Amino acid sequence: MKAARVNKMMELISGALVSLSKDSNSNNRDPRIFITVEQASSDPALMSAIFSQIDKSSLHEEYSGFFVAGVDYNRTTYIISGTHERWLDFFSIDISSTEKISSNRN
Repeated sequence: MKAARVNKMMELISGALVSLSKDSNSNNRDPRIFITVEQASSDPALMSAIFSQIDKSSLHEEYSGFFVAGVDYNRTTYIISGTHERWLDFFSIDISSTEKISSNRN
């Protein structure tokens, strides 16, 4: 009888510890923000991060579908999506001109 009680108490304790560990791990995850390519174009610093982390050659010319890419910026992961044409338009933007505009605002 004592063994059954000890087993039951151990089950309850281990269940509580598992639920606590899941809760504490969920707070340590990096936040994710889902945006489109058009929304990403409005932030010059994010655009610079995209240009440095995503290679234009990853856009296969023979496939004209929907592309999704992940970019890490400011301790946040941005999940950026858009059509093949929108991504090509994005990569045709001159990043140096947008950086000059944003530096003049400050």
